[in-house]
Amino acid sequence: MFADKGQDIKLDPSFEPESEKPKKENVEKFKLLQKYNRINLVIPVDAEHMYFAAMENKSCKLTILGEHY
Repeated sequence: MFADKGQDIKLDPSFEPESEKPKKENVEKFKLLQKYNRINLVIPVDAEHMYFAAMENKSCKLTILGEHY
């Protein structure tokens, strides 16, 4: 999902399955990103949780450990 180190993935409400208009492909990506978040490979940018990053049109990025893998 991350083509380059330091790249952010832009999120929006379509990634959250409980939003008004979820997109199936985005929801599947978000599930994987949330799993990576739980094991400290991905973190939300300028948001406390991945949910808020998606609902507030923010992004997520790889941690240093995530960039290593």
